[in-house]
Amino acid sequence: MAGNQKNIDRETWQNLPFSGKLRYLWDYYKLPFAAGIILLYIIGYSIYGKITRKDPILHAALVNVAVSPQLEEKLSDQYMRDRLIDPDKNPLRLYKNLYLTDNPSSEVFEYTQASQIKILSAIEARELDVVFLDQEAFDAFAQNGFLQDLEQLLHEYQDTHPSLSEKLDGQLVMNMEILEDNAKEIALDPTAEYHSVTDEYRMAVDLSASPLFLDSGFTQSVFLGVIRNSPRKDYVMDYLEYLYQ
Repeated sequence: MAGNQKNIDRETWQNLPFSGKLRYLWDYYKLPFAAGIILLYIIGYSIYGKITRKDPILHAALVNVAVSPQLEEKLSDQYMRDRLIDPDKNPLRLYKNLYLTDNPSSEVFEYTQASQIKILSAIEARELDVVFLDQEAFDAFAQNGFLQDLEQLLHEYQDTHPSLSEKLDGQLVMNMEILEDNAKEIALDPTAEYHSVTDEYRMAVDLSASPLFLDSGFTQSVFLGVIRNSPRKDYVMDYLEYLYQ
């Protein structure tokens, strides 16, 4: 190899040992090689991601609600089997151990802040579709405007789920959404009088009459709410059908 010249003649190239050829290629073409390797990695990773990608059909969460392993299986795996859905490709994700309470003496109070962050992040990312709630969690979701108007939802899907309105007759529960209030003002001045603008509508299903919950051992009502910004409402409606089949 002649000095620092990038190009060498054919005879010189042929006389170079293999290690010399590699050194020459590395010295003068390492940047294109590196770019090529990075490009191949990006292409390979993209192909791998598409092959192994899982698209959940539904994201559900248990908030202030603990279920037995048997009921958990019915709420997740059994639904998948019933609908002949491959869970390896299209799983149903069930978030557990989420708690909301403003009672400092509650044994789960210390988990509230972490649960709030997880719930808000999931809603913001549109990765939460249905929630199983006790009364306290139901009130919190309702007041913050997270829940869908179920009468409106049933009306929108009347053509594809004509019998669901009848099945849920008497099971839809009203609650209150706070549209605006002066909570920030009160935080600065506790002597200020609280006032708010609210709206009321049916925003949850009382699951007491669901065949899956009839013998589940709950002494108080468990509610199912639909997250307002859920992009998977077709599956939400099918899931409601499953809970009352």
